[in-house]
Amino acid sequence: MTIWRRGRPILTAAETRAAEQVLFDGGMSVEALMARAGEALAEAAWRFAGPLDTLILCGPGNNGGDGYVAARHAASRSGSPRSVSPAPPPPAGRAAAGTGRSRHSTPRSRRPC
Repeated sequence: MTIWRRGRPILTAAETRAAEQVLFDGGMSVEALMARAGEALAEAAWRFAGPLDTLILCGPGNNGGDGYVAARHAASRSGSPRSVSPAPPPPAGRAAAGTGRSRHSTPRSRRPC
């Protein structure tokens, strides 16, 4: 069920997949969608926080790819975003982020004292 907040829909995971599928069926690539999502994320972060240091936590899937793209766009504005992921980005994420290789930090787990 779609929730509306401030006049904008907040989609469920299933609704998001269905919306993405319409775009893919229309010819949009995963990389192009990542590029749009990452750019929008970077813009929203800039509007919210301005030139503050940015830490972007990226998962190993395509949403993580969006984060790498956002980091690239944030770097063009503030110069020092960091992205952290438990695994390298997927190939589509590397392509959309503009790098053919994986550049990520893998956090180390800490044992409780």
